[in-house]
Amino acid sequence: MPTSQGRRAAGARHRGGPRPTAHPGGGRWCGTWRSWPRCAATTAPKPPWTTWRIEPRIATARQALAMIPDGAVVAAWNRLAPHLIDRATVTLLDPRELPDVDWIAEDSADDDAFPLTPAQRDQLIVAAKDDGFRVGLNRDGYLVMHR
Repeated sequence: MPTSQGRRAAGARHRGGPRPTAHPGGGRWCGTWRSWPRCAATTAPKPPWTTWRIEPRIATARQALAMIPDGAVVAAWNRLAPHLIDRATVTLLDPRELPDVDWIAEDSADDDAFPLTPAQRDQLIVAAKDDGFRVGLNRDGYLVMHR
């Protein structure tokens, strides 16, 4: 039963029910909005992003794309191009573009046959090596070449 100052009398029930449970970290209860952050920090389950792991292939992709410097002119595989577009001049892999690019980023493990079929892609890699490109990284299906 509230007193004239709005406080609860000793032994009064909390909003018509039993008093909330004690805070696990030290006896204070988690019943008001002011105590919620402290309660949430100690009672909430572990967030899923603390247990996520980056797959080795994704880590290799990040390493491959990090090799390409800002401002470079790159011919990239369809699914790698969006990751470079904000910091490099990017075209899709095309044999006609080889004279104009300094870097090639390719994913041979991707079965998507765009913009080239696997046979055309292999021919492009041979042509790039003949044109003076050197392999910078070749791991987990990712190939980065530069000249």
